Amino acid sequence: MTCETLRTLGKLMSAKRRELGLTCREVAGRSGISNAYLSALEHGVNPKTGKPSRPSYDKLLQLGRTLGLGGEAYGLAGYDAPEEVSERTSRGTTLRDIQWEGLLNSYTDELRKALLNIGERRKGEMLEDISILVEKYRPETSYQ
Repeated sequence: MTCETLRTLGKLMSAKRRELGLTCREVAGRSGISNAYLSALEHGVNPKTGKPSRPSYDKLLQLGRTLGLGGEAYGLAGYDAPEEVSERTSRGTTLRDIQWEGLLNSYTDELRKALLNIGERRKGEMLEDISILVEKYRPETSYQ
């Protein structure tokens, strides 16, 4: 694992984060890591030690879900891509789909908490809106 490889990984993560319009703090919070750790990963070097900063597999998996990282990111860190990423790639899922899925996954807990804290009337309205979206964008399935 070279320092340059980890810098490339950091640039990739930073580009994905900016593309999604997220701050370091937002990504860190949704991924369950500290803002300082994310910053070190994005720079590819730990500022305190000056040594390459390589995420553990678990931390990269959390970041990967939040940012919609593909197999390339796991390869740069010296890991095999998780099955979920490999399956998306083999299905021909677009990068936008992967990023969207990552964003939705990161919002799941926040949405659950928000729904628990709003009134019944507003919950009903929101669930109605969600039902409309689900119906409108449900993928077509054929049974042959």
